[in-house]
Parts: sequence; structure tokens; C-alpha cells
Amino acid sequence: MRLLSRYRQCGWVLLLSVALCAQTVAAEVSTAEAPVQAGSPIVEFAKTLLGVPYRRGGVLPETGFDCSGFVQYVFRQLETFVPRSAADLYRQSEKVSVHALQPGDMLFFKIRSSTLSHVAIYLGDGKFIHAPRPGQVVSIERLDAPYYQKHLSGAARVMVPDSPTMAMGR
Repeated sequence: MRLLSRYRQCGWVLLLSVALCAQTVAAEVSTAEAPVQAGSPIVEFAKTLLGVPYRRGGVLPETGFDCSGFVQYVFRQLETFVPRSAADLYRQSEKVSVHALQPGDMLFFKIRSSTLSHVAIYLGDGKFIHAPRPGQVVSIERLDAPYYQKHLSGAARVMVPDSPTMAMGR
């Protein structure tokens, strides 16, 4: 009788544990699948640089950016230091599927050759921001544009500090 009583107590504990575990897993799954906010600090800061002219080798808004100088500058304002070239950025970042893009992820393109030669920051909703080429300015483009679809090569993610201090001024 005592063994049966103990079994019933353990059964209830086990049942309660399973129920709590199921609730925890369900909460984690719904959190993981929740849409990422388009107001990420990377995205918001990158947008403040719209209109800055392209300049080959450029790394500052006062003088202009090239594509990787733009990306490096944005991440540096978030206290995250990333490599200078598109190829090095890709090599040293966590690769992500283009189907799993989140705002703030980097997009990589092969424009003029078989090597990665261009990088941009994904904004969400199929859009990205970049410093395109000489004669242009930092601007927003659609990822589904045929030109960019043709040259898209991959995507990657850089982890940024939880609460960076941003130098929001230009």
C-alpha cells in the first residue's frame, strides 16, 4: 500500500513536470519564431547614413564610404569590430540562410568576379542598405531586384553587444 501511494505521488510529480516542461518548450518555440523587430540598432543607425556619397576606400561619413567601409562604420558604432573587406567579413561571420535573414544581417554579392566584392546590411521586408558604387550615395534597394538576385552570394550574422552605447551623431 505504501509503495502504491509513493507511485501515485511520483506519477503526479512526473505528470506535473511533463506539463511544465511542455509549457516551457512551447514558450521557447513561440519566442524563437517571433518576428525580429525592424527597429534594430544596426538598422536604425545605418539609415541615418542615407545619402552619404560613395568613395572608394572610404570609412567615414564626412568623406564618404565604400561598401565595406560603410558596414564596418555601422558596426563599430555598436562597439562591434568587423573586418574591412567583404571577403573577410564573410569568412569571419556566422553564415545564415537567405531564407532566415533578420534585420542587421549582412548580404554578400559577387559583382565583378567570382569573389565576394560587395556587402550590404539587410533591413527587413526584402530591403537592404549599402554604399553602391562611384557616383552614387548610401541608399536602400530591394533584394528581389533582378540585378541583386543574380549577384547575391550569401548572408551572415554578427553578434552585437546587448546594450551598446551608440555614437548616433554623424
